Order: sequence, then C-alpha cells, then structure tokens
Amino acid sequence: MVSSPPMMMNDHNYYHPYHQMVDHSYAYRLIAEENKKWRNTAASARFHVKKKLREQALEKTSKDMTVKADMLENKVRELEKEIKWLRSLIIEKDARLLDIERPKEQPDQD
Repeated sequence: MVSSPPMMMNDHNYYHPYHQMVDHSYAYRLIAEENKKWRNTAASARFHVKKKLREQALEKTSKDMTVKADMLENKVRELEKEIKWLRSLIIEKDARLLDIERPKEQPDQD
C-alpha cells in the first residue's frame, strides 16, 4: 500500500508534496513578470530616443528647406529684375530700329 505524503502542521506552515513546485512556479512567474516589465521599460526608452531623433531630424530638414526656399525666392526676384532690365533694353533698341527703318509718316492731306 502506497501512503500519501504526510501532512504535517508546523506552527503556521503546512507541508504539501507540491509545495516546493508551487513556490518555484510562483518565483518563476515573478521573475518573468519583472523581466517583462524591464524589457517593456527598455523598449519604451528606445522608442522615445528614436522618436526624439526623428523629431530633431525633421526640425533640421524643415529649417534647411526654409533657408533653401528663401534663397530660391531671392533668386527669383533677381531673375525677374534681370528680365525686366533685358526687356527694357530690347524695347529701347527696337524703338530706335523702328525709327530708323520706318519712313517718317506724312500727315494726311485732304
């Protein structure tokens, strides 16, 4: 006959054959939970660092693009001035050519 393990009372502690297994299981669970919390905290920290770097890169790109846009606007203004000046030269020259090539108009004699 196989007897069951003794159930002994020792003040407030009870002996049970699976008592040690339960303790180990609980300990492993606690360790796993702590490990999970630690990994989650580390992942969160990595995420925030990457997010901050992304934001800084976007801010730098934004500033660079703003500077480039300002430079291009200045270039457009310069080119518009140059175009206006060149047109005035062409019109001035054409006007002189028109005066030379065109015979003087005679007033109508009615």
